[in-house]
Amino acid sequence: MADAWLAHNIDPLISSAVFQKDGLLIIVFDEADGSDASHGGGRVAAVIVSPKSKAGYQSATFYQHQSTLRLILGGLGITTYPGQSAQAPDMYEFF
Repeated sequence: MADAWLAHNIDPLISSAVFQKDGLLIIVFDEADGSDASHGGGRVAAVIVSPKSKAGYQSATFYQHQSTLRLILGGLGITTYPGQSAQAPDMYEFF
């Protein structure tokens, strides 16, 4: 069911000329269960889709949601980051 939803909704997005120019799609999976409280809530997987990202790249760096916010704001050209995103590691290694 998820495969069909992705094919119907996400494939047209990432195939579009506008997205292929400089698009960025970040999919975050929060699948931590209640027994995993490391770093405030366990591990969360993220998939970064962009024509500018490194294909198949996997990082060993520890990131939190503040880094994702920093990446999104940086992509929009915003250089002043709010709260903890100001000190969060950037995610530019994916590009």
